[in-house]
Amino acid sequence: MSLITLVFSHSIHIVRSSLSTQITSAARAGALLCLLGFVSNPGYSEEVLLGDPSLTAGVPGRGPISMSEIETWLDDERNFVELTPQLPLGLSQGSSQITGLDENPLTRAKIELGRQLYFDTRLSFDSTVSCASCHDPSMGYTAQTKTGIGIKGQAGGRNSPVSFNRILSDKQFWDGRAESLEAQAIGPIENPIEMGFTHDGVVKRLSSIPVYAKQFEKIF
Repeated sequence: MSLITLVFSHSIHIVRSSLSTQITSAARAGALLCLLGFVSNPGYSEEVLLGDPSLTAGVPGRGPISMSEIETWLDDERNFVELTPQLPLGLSQGSSQITGLDENPLTRAKIELGRQLYFDTRLSFDSTVSCASCHDPSMGYTAQTKTGIGIKGQAGGRNSPVSFNRILSDKQFWDGRAESLEAQAIGPIENPIEMGFTHDGVVKRLSSIPVYAKQFEKIF
């Protein structure tokens, strides 16, 4: 299973023509989460160290996130400030290798949305598999099995690649066939072994979940 963050609680229908693009854009936020990991004030950016716990603190509290919690989170303009990430531990010269943020600026709101999508099994057809199923943080963002296990217990054809540090690479998958995280993220959803869904199906499902619909509408 590859990282989605897309890309990607129940009964609103805000299906926009751009929502599928919004979902895959959220994948880059999830990718930054794996690096541990609507800009409200254009022209201002905040330098942050990748791996800083504040970047992944997200919505305060435990358990399912309520609509009121999401609304409070989205009302905080600090979560929409564009972030300029720097590498920690004296590795700052490598920061130029960070890819894709010119096209898709990073904010705390995007990181939080990516975190939610990363652990959500509803991205798969039968709601049993999430990105984290094959890229488990407790296992170094990979799987403890020889290959990733998708829906219906199906085994993938390759070992799950580590999703950690992917924002530092312009090639994704073992064979480098995807040239961005957005391009990579669209594959696992429709892969019949991995998530076994369709892009239209996942857009419809996420659009029916109020907390997701609210975030996509505000963030993108």
